[in-house]
Amino acid sequence: LKREDIHITTKIAHPPASNYPTAKTQYMYDPKLSAYSGVLQEYYQSLENLGVGYVDLLLIHWPGVMRDGPVFPVPTAEAARTKRLEMWRALEYLY
Repeated sequence: LKREDIHITTKIAHPPASNYPTAKTQYMYDPKLSAYSGVLQEYYQSLENLGVGYVDLLLIHWPGVMRDGPVFPVPTAEAARTKRLEMWRALEYLY
């Protein structure tokens, strides 16, 4: 089986939740952290975890912040918009 014979999908930006408290998305909640860098870090970690050089489809699990997130404080609406824009720019870069 060759890599080009299969289609691999992965996702980024899974918000922390009671069933996934170790989500690596602090960048979505902490104004000091870059969502752009966070997306890139998650993507490259996924490649390493999967043992591949590329994926065919990269999904955003949740394109924003959860209003009732159990772990991190909710950013302002403006900060959340900025984070989404940073995420989008990172996806454009990866494309």
